[in-house]
Amino acid sequence: MTHEEVKTYFKEIVSQLWPKWELNNAQILEWAKSLKGFDYSAIRRATQEHYTTKEGQYGKPKLPEIIEKARVYQPRSKPADKPAEDDYEPDVFIQCVEHETKPSYVCWYQAVYVEKRHRDEHDYVVQAGVELCKRFEACYGGQWIVVQHTSQSEMDKQFLEHRGIDISKLLRNIKDPVEYCSSILAGT
Repeated sequence: MTHEEVKTYFKEIVSQLWPKWELNNAQILEWAKSLKGFDYSAIRRATQEHYTTKEGQYGKPKLPEIIEKARVYQPRSKPADKPAEDDYEPDVFIQCVEHETKPSYVCWYQAVYVEKRHRDEHDYVVQAGVELCKRFEACYGGQWIVVQHTSQSEMDKQFLEHRGIDISKLLRNIKDPVEYCSSILAGT
């Protein structure tokens, strides 16, 4: 968290949740040091969750418990020694287009991943997709096809629309669209 985020955190979150807790400068400094490596949203979410627990209902928040919860919500960072080319965005997918016994499988999809050395060979990736279709048909049944030159977000959009979910309306009515869409895709 940045210095400004720490100030905002104490002003808008901590002082609102625990209004009777009077902080001194030494406490603020200790908290700031402890929270320095965390993302603001992870700390905010962890603090709000901590407040709803029995321990959070006492006169002041418990820093170790907030940090423990924040570790769960902290965005995963990529190791600095990993090169940028590991951020592979697939553009070839397989998708179920027909299933006689399990119609809920229709529009399910899977990205086609290949070894790094073959990623630039589009024909190789497509052929890997064809082979993956055969395996999915043998395992899950139904008819699977290769979908080329698209993105993960386009496949998500197609999947949601197939299930009758109006994405534009959905995004206006929910607080956290990414989390909501992820829960739909996970089936929860």
